[in-house]
Amino acid sequence: MMKNLITLGTLVLATLLAMVLATGCGHDVIEAISVFIAQPDTPVPTGGWALTKRGPHPSEVQGVFQPEDKQFLGLAFAEDSGDDIYLSRITFYNEATGVEEEAATIPADLGPYRAGGKYLIGYENPWGIPGEAGEYKLRVYVGHSVVASAVFAVQ
Repeated sequence: MMKNLITLGTLVLATLLAMVLATGCGHDVIEAISVFIAQPDTPVPTGGWALTKRGPHPSEVQGVFQPEDKQFLGLAFAEDSGDDIYLSRITFYNEATGVEEEAATIPADLGPYRAGGKYLIGYENPWGIPGEAGEYKLRVYVGHSVVASAVFAVQ
């Protein structure tokens, strides 16, 4: 009986440790996040957006979009976030309605990414914007955890 309890306890602790390591808890995976309007014939954004160190969840509205606009994302990964980081999903979340929908991503948008790297995600294939006016959060997930979010508005 005691041996079974010890085995069960060990399994529970190992599972919890694996979950913590997989979700990046204990430190931020993302140092900076920025959303960009994709405009034809516009040069690639310089890396200045990654130097702002706003953190993974800045609260200011980063852009005002029209429903026909397209969007891409800049992510700066923390130096200690590990290598071969895969994002599990990228979504648009409307806080007013509680609706969360997938951003139109291709598998390459989800990784792998390297610690300390600065990436423009969706630059080659920007995502459509939600058609309903309002304020949204672009959410970035690793596992089931939101590791970064950026606020934008649709007029």
